[in-house]
Amino acid sequence: MHREQEEAVQRITARYIAELRAGRHPRLSDYLSRYPRYAGAITDFVTNYHAIEKSMPEEAESMLPLSEASRAVLDRE
Repeated sequence: MHREQEEAVQRITARYIAELRAGRHPRLSDYLSRYPRYAGAITDFVTNYHAIEKSMPEEAESMLPLSEASRAVLDRE
């Protein structure tokens, strides 16, 4: 895949993730019909994303709360 095509797929898949995080339920079929040229790459990404996402624990459950000192350091950056 050429760099231009890779960048296009990255923009398209970033939009897909943004929709998911916004609480919408994007349909893969909609993306495939809008971007048939990139159908294979989009399908691979979405399949892998959901496979990895489902195997990862929820962030809130897997992370301990930060200490005040840790929060202060993060706030400085």
